[in-house]
Amino acid sequence: MKKLYLFFYLLIPFFAVAQSKNIPESIVSTDCGGVIFVRVETLPSVRGGENVLSDSLLSYLKQNNVVIKNGKATFSFIITTRSEIFEIVRLSGSISARDVFLNGLQAYSHLWIPAMQNSHNVCDRIRFEVEFASGKISVKIKQGG
Repeated sequence: MKKLYLFFYLLIPFFAVAQSKNIPESIVSTDCGGVIFVRVETLPSVRGGENVLSDSLLSYLKQNNVVIKNGKATFSFIITTRSEIFEIVRLSGSISARDVFLNGLQAYSHLWIPAMQNSHNVCDRIRFEVEFASGKISVKIKQGG
């Protein structure tokens, strides 16, 4: 019985933090060549830099009348070769208006430059760290999810 309780205790948070649609198999096969990397030679980046994404997300939140509270959160998601974002999962932390924030992240997916491996664009699962402090947002893009 103890093992069953432990199983559910570990499994429920996994489903509770899932935030977005799963990547369709058709996209995995066509855009990703059947492979989603977790380590790449060149990480995905943002056109204009991480500050551009931070400013865009901040504007999006303000347009949606979200009061920004100090906090940190880490997410994992897949960026395809067409700069689409799938399978957003919160790994740690908590932020206010999480759903609005994730919608903003999706809205600015066109800013992403895909990861590269062996001089080819590839699909990559990244770790995305976001910090809200003093009414500002800072983001960091890291390997793996």
